Amino acid sequence: DRQHDRSDEGACLGVEAAVGELSDLSIYFGAVSDASRLIQAFKQDFPRRVTRRWREAVRLRASESHDVGSDDDISVLRRFGTTLTAAVWWKDRLAVAQIGDSSAFLVRPDGEVDSVFRSEPNVVGLATDSLCSVDADKRWLTAVPRCPVGTLFLTVTDGLVNAFAQEKEVLKFARSLGDRIRDYGIAEVAKALPGWLDEYSEKGSGDDITVVGVYRRPGVSPGQVSEPHGPSSGMPETGGIFWEI
Repeated sequence: DRQHDRSDEGACLGVEAAVGELSDLSIYFGAVSDASRLIQAFKQDFPRRVTRRWREAVRLRASESHDVGSDDDISVLRRFGTTLTAAVWWKDRLAVAQIGDSSAFLVRPDGEVDSVFRSEPNVVGLATDSLCSVDADKRWLTAVPRCPVGTLFLTVTDGLVNAFAQEKEVLKFARSLGDRIRDYGIAEVAKALPGWLDEYSEKGSGDDITVVGVYRRPGVSPGQVSEPHGPSSGMPETGGIFWEI
């Protein structure tokens, strides 16, 4: 959209803000045995802190750009507007926060699929909540579900969800990814994923699609993270990236 003409930069700044806040959270609570403190801090503080951090980064970027120097603050934030999903795995807990129209799923070891967020994001027509919303810090959805070994976490953009006529078809797709990862390995699934998503886009939503997954594979030592499976440089217009932990 023309009013979000620098949303690509806003998205990069959003990722940096989220990674920074999640890193701080992990360091501070890394040695804490009581998960309730981490959960409380994540739900109460993360949305507010990451929104503030993003806005500060946007204002700094805008001040360095001659073409936005005369715009008012709200207009500047709108130009960089972006949705965002962030997650951190902490022992058997997965803390997930989302603002905007993406979706997140958990594929359980027994094949059952759950939507991470029970309530729907605020979407009106083609508009959705984002980090540039006036009260963005109050528009986040947060959840901290338990995730045993063998769980696959998926977060997907709205292009995938809109490619299906019904939610049960989206859940079926998520379940199939979990089955294929267990049967063929995460590297093979990551290699085949762009072709599958291109087909869903062409026959369904016509939108670009991104899928990000983290698989808690049995036998992996706590804290060990695999190299990412997916594109070697940046994200393609349609594609995905996966990790094993």
